[in-house]
Amino acid sequence: NQPVSAIYAPLENDSMLEEKINQLRAQGKRVICELSNQQGAAKDLGCDRMLVKKGQEWVIEDAH
Repeated sequence: NQPVSAIYAPLENDSMLEEKINQLRAQGKRVICELSNQQGAAKDLGCDRMLVKKGQEWVIEDAH
């Protein structure tokens, strides 16, 4: 069994980020949101991609 890939979403108070997360989940994608007291990076949570803000929009990039 191959693990299900996930997309990491940073903890930001941003309605556009919330909208992007909802869109991705509606497409059946797995999105893991950062918690305020979280330890570890995106890869530690099994995420191979992450949401990054570029200008005014949130885009998916490879996790580092």
